[in-house]
Amino acid sequence: LQRQGKKRKYKNCKIFTFTLYLFCNEYHYNWRVPYATHAATPNWTARPSAGPMPESITAAGTADSGKTITTMTIRTLLDAGADSAIALTAPDREAMTYAVLRQHVDSVGRQLAARGLGRGDRVAIVLPNGPEMASSFLAVASFMSAAPLNPAYRESEYAFYLEDLAPRLVIVEAGSDNPVRQAAAALSIPVVEAVVGNGAPAGAFRLFDEETDTVPADTGDEALVLHTSGTT
Repeated sequence: LQRQGKKRKYKNCKIFTFTLYLFCNEYHYNWRVPYATHAATPNWTARPSAGPMPESITAAGTADSGKTITTMTIRTLLDAGADSAIALTAPDREAMTYAVLRQHVDSVGRQLAARGLGRGDRVAIVLPNGPEMASSFLAVASFMSAAPLNPAYRESEYAFYLEDLAPRLVIVEAGSDNPVRQAAAALSIPVVEAVVGNGAPAGAFRLFDEETDTVPADTGDEALVLHTSGTT
C-alpha cells in the first residue's frame, strides 16, 4: 500500500496467505484522503503465467510526465488473474483460485444487491484475520464501499464508529458474540453472519440465500473507509 509517498507491504501471515499479484510482484494503491476510491495505478511487473491484460483494464490516460496511467477498479483487478492461479490459501483448506474468487465476489455482490445494497452504500466488516476477511473485503469493495473494523473493539468503540460510518450492514463471523452486534442493534443496523460451508475453499462463505443482478462499482465510487488512530 502507498500513502503519502511511503510504501508498505503486507506479507504472508501465520493464519493465511493472500496473493493478489495479478501480473506483478507487488501492488501499490494510491490512497485518497479521507477515503480510498476504486481508481488504482499499479506498477506492473509481468508474470508469464498471468496471461494477457484484459481489455477492461487497458490504459485510460497519460500523466503530465508522459507516462501511461492505467485506471482500474477492485473488480477489474481480479479479472487479470489467471483462472488456475492461487488467490487465497489457509491451513487445512482447499486453496481458492482466481476463477473461484471471481465467482465468489460476484455472488456476494448479488447477495448484497438482493438486500437492496449497491454502489454508494457502506458495509462494515468485523471478521478475524483469515481468508474470509480478505475475500469479504474484495467482494464488498468490488460493488460498494468496505469499512473494516477491528474485531477487538469494545461496544462503545463500535457505537462511535458505526454512527460515524453509517453502514447499511455489518458482516460478522458465524456464531460470533462480538459486541458489535449490540452496538449495531442500538443503531438499527442489520447484522449478517458470513457462513462457511463444510469443505469450502479458503475465503468462501455465504451471507444470504437470495441473489439478484447488479453492477460493480465504478472508478469514481468509494471503495474503502478505514478508521485509524492516525499512526498508519
